[in-house]
Amino acid sequence: MGELHLDVLTTRLLSEFRLEARVGNPQVSYRESITATNSAAFTFDKIVGGKENFASVTLEVKPAERNAGNSFKSAVLATKLPQDFQEQVRFAIENSFGGGIQFGYPSIDIEVVMTDCDFDQNRSTPMAFQAAASNAFDQACMNAAPVMLAPVMKIGIMTPKEFVGEVISSITARGGLISSIEDRVHSDLIHGECPLEKMFGYTTSLRSMTQGRGTFSMEFSHFQPKDQ
Repeated sequence: MGELHLDVLTTRLLSEFRLEARVGNPQVSYRESITATNSAAFTFDKIVGGKENFASVTLEVKPAERNAGNSFKSAVLATKLPQDFQEQVRFAIENSFGGGIQFGYPSIDIEVVMTDCDFDQNRSTPMAFQAAASNAFDQACMNAAPVMLAPVMKIGIMTPKEFVGEVISSITARGGLISSIEDRVHSDLIHGECPLEKMFGYTTSLRSMTQGRGTFSMEFSHFQPKDQ
């Protein structure tokens, strides 16, 4: 649904149905990642409900190739940490990926390795290993040069030939890049990329600069570090 459709529906909500709606730009779905390698250890040692809970976990985090996804592996032998406790660590790390690093956005393209741990047969519990792993992950990532990633969209703009220059300038002014221009009979098709956060309101701007004859479409391309 285009921005014009949303504007029409918003107007109906406010005027026809007389709802006191709060209206603003759609929220951009950012991501978080890291740009350096770092290690952290965390020891959880608390009495909860009258029972001792102990675990110590050491993790190494490093950036993966872009779009490679997240991964977790253990370098700790099962003789040192039973497999069911290692699965608790995996569970905690996979949950931590969804909780972000600094701002609460999902984390992507991070490799996590459990390099060491401390296990006590009498005091260690699954909850303790989950807590230790989550805290070690947070500490390691916070010191691994975290970065916020913004979605970049592929865009295709159809415009009459006499407005090509102005349309290109409008995209570059929004931080976009033009990759190619297809020559059509009466119009040109401009291909490029632009951060999603810069594209809000572009429908109105494009129609204004092309006398209502320009159209565009966009689809997700990739994530890139967000401009500060």
